[in-house]
Amino acid sequence: MCIRDRSYVQQGNTLTLSVWAGTKAYPQIDENENNDDFLVKSLRLVLPDGRTLYSSEWSTSSDWISMGDSTGKNDFITATFTIPDDAFSASAYAWDTTATEDGEHTVSATSGDDQLDVTVSVDNTAPEVSLDVSSENDTELGMHGDITLTASIDDGSGSGVPDSGVVAELDGVSIDVPYVTSTVDLAAGQHTFSVTATDAAGNIQTVTQTFTTVDEEPDSIDVSVASTGEIGDDGTGSVTVSATATDPTGDDLTVQFNEGTSLELGTDVSVSSGEVNDALSTDRSEGVSLTTEELADLGSTDGIGYTTTGSDALPYQLFTVTVPEGTSDEDQVRVTWEGTSNANAQVTLYAQLADGSGWTQVDRQYNEDGTSFTLSLIHI
Repeated sequence: MCIRDRSYVQQGNTLTLSVWAGTKAYPQIDENENNDDFLVKSLRLVLPDGRTLYSSEWSTSSDWISMGDSTGKNDFITATFTIPDDAFSASAYAWDTTATEDGEHTVSATSGDDQLDVTVSVDNTAPEVSLDVSSENDTELGMHGDITLTASIDDGSGSGVPDSGVVAELDGVSIDVPYVTSTVDLAAGQHTFSVTATDAAGNIQTVTQTFTTVDEEPDSIDVSVASTGEIGDDGTGSVTVSATATDPTGDDLTVQFNEGTSLELGTDVSVSSGEVNDALSTDRSEGVSLTTEELADLGSTDGIGYTTTGSDALPYQLFTVTVPEGTSDEDQVRVTWEGTSNANAQVTLYAQLADGSGWTQVDRQYNEDGTSFTLSLIHI
């Protein structure tokens, strides 16, 4: 252990050090914990001139001292050292470098005819930080397109700024500069770019710059369908569909029409009904397929519908869909079920996992008053 605080060492006074058998969390005795057990040997004080002093209590340096809270061991020990007057021969001066001009200074020490000069560099000035935020399109409304964030750091003739001394953030998230982003990745609105530079002397400078981005998403799409269609010679029909999209920044847009397929009950979708004691059970083997008339009632919009009841268990309707050929992971799936239930009943829409191992809840409705309601699923 090196004693760096000179206030503990005073000419004319003894120096007392102590060793405690503490715990993993506390350096002194804790009666509620099991204190550490260890051995101490060779308690001595080595002076800067090389002399070795032994304490008055433990003058025999070769003996082991048992520490701990067990019988025959020491909870703590003290060692007192008497430092001779001729050991206090050094000179010291407390120099407040914060009040000194930056640059190199010479410190000299003289003893008789001997002199030693040391050059000391003083740096009290924080680095200069300059930020730049540039965009390929900068308008009064804000930036859009690619955005580049850069920072220039200059510490002049100071102690220098290491790579680890530069911390850059965009909206509180750490980034490396230079950094390139775009308004496609950033939300519309104000953003904050900040850089903190710390030089080798510990001087810190933080600079912040804000910038605004515009909304890159098309703000409206108007779709129109012709009121009449045409029948070709081959008997196929056609109808004109058009769409007009606008962009807040005036960018060129590509409009794409997506083809949809409506699946029909009884043809593409088979339906069965029944009741189960466990709604999450995948076994629906006891279900009864709906007849053609029942499917017609279920798919009608005249309010007739088809009713599934349960006396001692939970009633259900099971819709098994034949997935059309050419369907990919990029396609959207939309499911809508409209109906009613008893008052104060809860109706849940589940989708079965592809491997048939279970169900995923996709919608739920608590029907407080027994009126009509809708369950829906949109899978993108």
